[in-house]
Amino acid sequence: MRTHARRIAVLTIALLATALLSVLPTAGVDSAEAANSGQNRSTRLEQDDPRIKYSGPWGKLTSASDSGGSSVYLTSAGSLSFTFTGTRVIWLGRVTPSGGTASVSIDGGTPTSVSRYATATQYTQTAFDSGELSQGQHTIKISWTSTKPMGSTGTSIPVDALEVSAPGVGLHQQDEPAIRYSAGWTSAAHSQDSGGSGTYASRPRTGEVSASFTFIGNSISWIGRKTASSGIASVRINGVAVGKVDRYSPQNLYQQNLFTWNAPANSGDGLYTITISTTSSKNAASSSFNMFLDAFAVSSTQAALTGISATATDATSNPLTDGNGARVSWTDPLGQTTTSRKYQILRAESATAAFVPVAIVGSSPYVEQGLTEGNNYRYAVKPVFGLSNGSSAAAGPRSGPSTFVQPSLSSRVPSVSECSSSAAAAATPVTTSLEFQAAMDAAQPGSIIVLSPTGTFGGFPKANVPSENRGFVMTKSGTAQAPITICGKVASSAALPQAAPASVALDAESATLDMNGPTVAGYTLKSPSGLIINASHVRLAHLNVRDAFSGIEVGGGTNVRIDSVHVANTGQGGVYLRAQSGVKSQSSDVSVVRSSITEAGQRAGSEPYGEGIYVGHSLAAGCNNAPSAPEGASCYPDRTNSFVLAYNRITETTAQAIEAKEQTSNGLIYKNELGTPKDQSSYGTQITDSTVALKGSNILIYGNTATARLAYGFQTLYGNQYADTESSGQTWGVGHVYAANSVSFVGGTAANQTAFAVVNTPASAFRCSNATSGTPVRTLVVGVVCAP
Repeated sequence: MRTHARRIAVLTIALLATALLSVLPTAGVDSAEAANSGQNRSTRLEQDDPRIKYSGPWGKLTSASDSGGSSVYLTSAGSLSFTFTGTRVIWLGRVTPSGGTASVSIDGGTPTSVSRYATATQYTQTAFDSGELSQGQHTIKISWTSTKPMGSTGTSIPVDALEVSAPGVGLHQQDEPAIRYSAGWTSAAHSQDSGGSGTYASRPRTGEVSASFTFIGNSISWIGRKTASSGIASVRINGVAVGKVDRYSPQNLYQQNLFTWNAPANSGDGLYTITISTTSSKNAASSSFNMFLDAFAVSSTQAALTGISATATDATSNPLTDGNGARVSWTDPLGQTTTSRKYQILRAESATAAFVPVAIVGSSPYVEQGLTEGNNYRYAVKPVFGLSNGSSAAAGPRSGPSTFVQPSLSSRVPSVSECSSSAAAAATPVTTSLEFQAAMDAAQPGSIIVLSPTGTFGGFPKANVPSENRGFVMTKSGTAQAPITICGKVASSAALPQAAPASVALDAESATLDMNGPTVAGYTLKSPSGLIINASHVRLAHLNVRDAFSGIEVGGGTNVRIDSVHVANTGQGGVYLRAQSGVKSQSSDVSVVRSSITEAGQRAGSEPYGEGIYVGHSLAAGCNNAPSAPEGASCYPDRTNSFVLAYNRITETTAQAIEAKEQTSNGLIYKNELGTPKDQSSYGTQITDSTVALKGSNILIYGNTATARLAYGFQTLYGNQYADTESSGQTWGVGHVYAANSVSFVGGTAANQTAFAVVNTPASAFRCSNATSGTPVRTLVVGVVCAP
């Protein structure tokens, strides 16, 4: 007789081969365990399955209409019986013009007469359905009776297949009635066990202790403890030995995947019984022969996931970086049926590389950022049962792969192209400070203001303090379709480079805002910013700013682009992106790219505030006024967001090259060349300890090169100590992704230096593509296992 392709087998884990089996009590088990159990499933056994026992002269019939292509029949005294552990059994077979009357019984109970007569032959018909049975072992018996229905020409009893219901895919706790125990088991409760409890057995002087579990699936894992008193257990599937398990550990280990059995390849799901048993063997270091059962995890081919896809990310917590990384999604035909059902994400680094696990998640989709640009990845997903100790057991087969190529982030870097337009070439350049300020005051959407590279732009004397200068202020906004553009020169039409400037030298072909220029003799860096932009939809490119208190400040602007500017020798910071001072506002969708900043923090006493690029305001500095505070208060909570800092070269600052303050969010810091801050101790104070400091949230830091001589290269500052009335209790410094960055140490005390600090904050990721160098070797990161 031919075996059907969906062959059914029985897997039995018996810890004790004994005739007397009992079910453990459920006392002490909480209701959460029931939620982790799998649901019963049915599977089909063809008539030639060796577990079906026949007596009498059974004959064979073949037909493509039979299940599995064949069936058997009986026309004289005889019977078949099948013993199974499950909750239901159905007899399938033909009805024919010569069909007789059979007798069917369950567990030796009252027989039921079943007619197999029909005027025309029909195949794979339900002859008998036991209905729902109690969970446990049952026997169905089908017997020939020599009787026949009226009209039948014979007494034939055809049998095609049996369908059996039994526990299916799921995490089955040790107290489920479907698990059958021999004598010798004791319940044991512990918070680290799955479901909060398990059961253990000690080997008796003679014989063995065992437990068995019949299930429908294609794989099963035995979950339990390892202890100092554990022995070596045996595992049998359908009565055949398949392995020995040494469970010894000098320390108690909980929810361990002690043994996994897989059905033969391509065999599909089947009915199996697993039996685990004590033996007379143990590890030499073990004190006894104990065995522990916490749960069985059943995997099924029917748990296979569908619709696997890996696409560019979207709708992430950081819209600026959508498109960086993969968004892996899938469909689970079984659904999220239990709290323990999870999904293991596997990734391969190339078309030929092996898959490695990268995460276990609770639902689709899975988003992974910080992937290597241009790399070809493959993703697969495998359903698993998540265990509370962080490990897992298989719940279904791995999906087929989905391919994803990580695009370059360069498309996320804004550019200012208006300065190479025909309109810029046709504009009359302004040549003096007055002309420049007047042009900004008169600007309309779409205006392009070009500064003459030979002009003089030194600002204006303050009205109240003529010996001090004030800088330039832009207050007129453009529109998204027609921004206002300020050009320090008419640029060539050549494509802008995708790299930081080669040096920090000013551009000799561009106009310079020289705030220490000839307008005020003896000027000593008392000006505010060289250029303040309190407006939206503004473009600024190809401009030099030098000798100002701060170089360029964007205050409360939206959609402001700064491209190819050079800032040098400022009293405090080089570039600020933040709320407008004294106004309830924030900056959004702002960028500084392809620019250089050097020698920030040159004013005596301002050294701790000489950042290269500074995003937001510090709550610690008083920017935590209540929303009801009057206009004109020192500053308000600053939620500047959606900023891009890319292809910049920043050197010789007295504070961090880049700092993003608490409450800022959604940033991209990409391929910048960042020099180490100066040692502030020479100025009598030292509050800066890193090249880059990030207090904001949801920032992708990718491909940057930094040098460091202080304690850290990159540092996340994490906490909620600066809560204001609008964000009380909110934690900052979360959701960052660090990838492909490098830190080179050029001095300092190696024992006290770390390239990346506090990068394991909630929802953050630190990829293995980050690196450090220097002699002697410094620590890359502390307390973090990098993500591959």
